Amino acid sequence: MDSTFHIAARRLPTLLVLALAACTAPDPVPHDATEPAPPPHRVADGVVDHPSLRAIVELQTARDTFALVTLLADADPAVRARAAFALGSVRAPVAGPALVALLSDPNARVREDAAFALGQLDAVEMVPADPGVDIERPAAGADRALADRLAVETDPRVRAALIEALGKVAREEVAAGMVSAAPADEERADWNLALSRIAIRGVGGDAVFARLADDFEHADPEVRKMAVYAFIRATGIPEWPEYRRRAREALEGMEWDDPSAFAFVRAVGRQFDVFARVVLERWALSAKDWKAREAAAASLGEMKGPTTWDVLFAALEDPSEHVRLAAAGSMTTEPWGPGVIAAARAHLRARPDDYATDLLLLRHFAQLGEREPVLEWMEGHDWSDLDRSRTAVGVAAAFAGEEGVRWLWEAVASSDGGIRQTAFSELVSRWDLSRTRPASYATFLEGFEVILRGPDDRSSARAATLLADSVLLAEGSGAVLRDYWVRLDAEEEPLRARAVLAALGEDPDPASEAVLREAAMASPAVARVAIEVLNARTGENTPLPDEEPGPTSTRGPAYASPDWDRIRSLGAHPRLVLETERGRVVLELATEEAPVTVQEITRLAEEGRYDGTPFHRVVSNFVVQGGDVSAGNGTGGPGYRMRSELTRIPYARGVLGMARQTAYDTEGSQFFVTHSFQPHLTGAYGAFGRLIEGMDVVDHIMQGDLLLHAEVIPDGAPSGH
Repeated sequence: MDSTFHIAARRLPTLLVLALAACTAPDPVPHDATEPAPPPHRVADGVVDHPSLRAIVELQTARDTFALVTLLADADPAVRARAAFALGSVRAPVAGPALVALLSDPNARVREDAAFALGQLDAVEMVPADPGVDIERPAAGADRALADRLAVETDPRVRAALIEALGKVAREEVAAGMVSAAPADEERADWNLALSRIAIRGVGGDAVFARLADDFEHADPEVRKMAVYAFIRATGIPEWPEYRRRAREALEGMEWDDPSAFAFVRAVGRQFDVFARVVLERWALSAKDWKAREAAAASLGEMKGPTTWDVLFAALEDPSEHVRLAAAGSMTTEPWGPGVIAAARAHLRARPDDYATDLLLLRHFAQLGEREPVLEWMEGHDWSDLDRSRTAVGVAAAFAGEEGVRWLWEAVASSDGGIRQTAFSELVSRWDLSRTRPASYATFLEGFEVILRGPDDRSSARAATLLADSVLLAEGSGAVLRDYWVRLDAEEEPLRARAVLAALGEDPDPASEAVLREAAMASPAVARVAIEVLNARTGENTPLPDEEPGPTSTRGPAYASPDWDRIRSLGAHPRLVLETERGRVVLELATEEAPVTVQEITRLAEEGRYDGTPFHRVVSNFVVQGGDVSAGNGTGGPGYRMRSELTRIPYARGVLGMARQTAYDTEGSQFFVTHSFQPHLTGAYGAFGRLIEGMDVVDHIMQGDLLLHAEVIPDGAPSGH
């Protein structure tokens, strides 16, 4: 393979010129394939000004299932509808029978919300205490009730909700009926999505896949996209060779700008054969939509052929950084021979500032033991001029020698906050490897002390935690922490104060306990933390002081609760404006569907807690995620939680959703924006807004880029821009 590439590499410029000169060449900037903007899927009910509806939101936040079920029988249809909608977030199986009864309610809004909630109930996992006991799934029978209602329902919004719910709960008999049904043209895309969900759940067998494959060449791209969705995510697909041939042939017949191509590229990318490879190589170079090019380039890592290296090197010149990263990732799935090594080194010299892509190539060079290209690249950069190039410092982490550590410590001293954070993150990873080498202890102790005293709160707090490592405590880090505490203004820097007190709790030195006892006599906020640490350290049971009242007191001890004055001041559709290093993004929020989420996210923005935080997770073709206001790396949050507010806003391209720490009801401050349609997220993660400006900016955001400033504009207020 390598000898073939060694010859082909010399003609890469010709290949690239031909690819980019063709009439089907990619746009100079990432192309935004048309996707329908998700409408607000629940009609406004005036919850902010309706006391009975506000009470329902409070019951939803409290997870009071029985009170909500009681309200399903209320005389007011607005109350019945809102209670059903609330139960879609609570997801309590006991509500099933009452919700089924509402499918015949005379009010269409009530029927719509009942259908939504029934679809949500089936996602609850039932784990029997006795593994030998078979427990009936919570929505058993709901699928038949939904199907029976669909047979007579005439309201289009209710029908859409019924079809969506059936995709989540239909079992074999009902699924068979859906396969044989002939949906109306305007419902065909929704019908195919429901069938895809059924197939992904492993229901319906081959008949469902066969029915979906019949729409691979439908005239409507949305119908095609939803038909092929099952073939992207399902496992154990029967008759897979036949279906993959049909998917591949459908893709081959599409125009390069077809809005459904991205989905078909992903399905064909699962095939791992020579026929798929040839098709994907063409789409990697010629698709108009960057998401299709990225998916094709990413798939080629597992199915390389004689021309694949040419294609991947050409894709390294793509205008989209996501595509370039996918190409670099596919190149690094196997060892390189001399021809690839020479061409990759030439690429690094030609594009020394394509930092994220370079990082992947340099890591692979380091893994291959090729030190010279890494050193050459590092010596060619001045850390003080890196600007937004925070991922560049990561190359040192791949480098086993002391040169790598030296560059990381220099990067930690950079004036650029993003570079400091990324370098520090890499050093933390290096510490895990160096912990068994006593010769490195002094260096890390000194370095972590520099970060502890540095300007970044999150990094400083993390450094305090690292200095509490038993290895470094034995080297004297306790004295460093005590000295820092004396100089720290705990009231003005609470994040650092909490971290240092927690770290002192790990130090066995009596001097650290003395510091904690002194802190326990300070203001209530500081004393509370110190007493908690002392109780854990000594086994004492000293009561905690009352917290001082403040602007966040409505959040309660654990979960945020509705602040109706604040929610009313925001209006139905406030805007969240994110000024990022890549440009401006404007998001329209859905207050009525997710009032507490909107309340808290906008509060955090107004408090400035998002300012300077990184986008810590970017998954090409999936999401851009940020908002970690404490740790900056995806592990932190605001210090309290929010309940999951699950809505009917579908996860199309550019939808704003809430990330969770673990299970349901663990939302904090982190949010994400989708690159592309992600139906599996709908109803599972709380969607609370959509992008109305700056999709091209979101497409350019890369991991480590900073959110410089977040601004909230209430509904009806001028933007000021």
